[in-house]
Amino acid sequence: MSTPRAIRVKIVVLTFSFSSGVIPAAVIPRPSSTISANVDNVYPSNPNSVTRAQTSAADVLIRMTRSARAEERIQGLLGLVQLSPIERLDVIVSALCDSDARVRDVAAASVSALDPEQACERILTILTAGAPRMKAGVDAALAHLPPSLETEMLATLESAERTVELRCAAAYCLGRMDSRDAASALVKLARDNGPPLCVACANALVEINDPAAERAFEAWLRHPNGDMRIAAARGVARIGGPRTVALLSQVALFPTETDQRVRREAVALLGMLGDPAAIPPLIQAMKRYLSVRRHAAIALQRLTKQDFGPEPALWEQWYSKEQSRKTGVPPEPGYRPPQVAFEYLQ
Repeated sequence: MSTPRAIRVKIVVLTFSFSSGVIPAAVIPRPSSTISANVDNVYPSNPNSVTRAQTSAADVLIRMTRSARAEERIQGLLGLVQLSPIERLDVIVSALCDSDARVRDVAAASVSALDPEQACERILTILTAGAPRMKAGVDAALAHLPPSLETEMLATLESAERTVELRCAAAYCLGRMDSRDAASALVKLARDNGPPLCVACANALVEINDPAAERAFEAWLRHPNGDMRIAAARGVARIGGPRTVALLSQVALFPTETDQRVRREAVALLGMLGDPAAIPPLIQAMKRYLSVRRHAAIALQRLTKQDFGPEPALWEQWYSKEQSRKTGVPPEPGYRPPQVAFEYLQ
């Protein structure tokens, strides 16, 4: 069968935007009846049969996706949606990393036309072994990919036969995709597995921000792994609630904490809460632990809009005066902020 010298395909190019929150599927009409009959070979009735003309069309469209012009790259992507997944998978997924936002939008929309299992596998492969630019592009698109991929990601996460690396990547994707349906599985896997899988699941839960994970986060504040304690502190801060300041204060000040990263994380989160109740524990942390003094000063500056540097005595004086101003009661000599009780972390 001879390859047609020219293939004229009418393509409707739609502009999609990540900001819309919903990415519709790309719309590409089949060739009109006025096009040469040979072009029908590009769209065979049996999708599993790949003709020479179809292969030639794929080559042309793939070259279009490499054009310097964004409009031509978009047309190439939209044309590839009509071809078999073998030709289009890598090109469409790779286009998620395109330098032009319009091309990335069309690529994200086109993912819904791919086989979910193959698309999931390719995305996970890029995240675990791809070049930094490819990883960054796919990562940016995760929140806008179709829900059909969540099922495949969850299946990979729960499969004990897959590598830990792929399962961690699947957990990361589910978090970035805000998959509430995966929350219970993530809690269970974080509870029943050791690092790095438990840490990946906990971090995914932080992204999803499901209040149902609140108890799990509180329990993990006492986890033997420091990365789990950091994820738990972030989860407690994101979910919020009346005990948030008390919980993070105890993490920041707990005397037996051996991982200073955990203490610094709790101090930073206290500064981000915007709650004046965090001021006393931050001053205490500054006094007790040299390793977090600078971090506590930054947190206090963020919280109070004051700047006394890493000097706990100056912060205490300021806080004493502030309390006196609010209550109308003169400060007592040697005033100290209220101390934190470790009722949750015993």
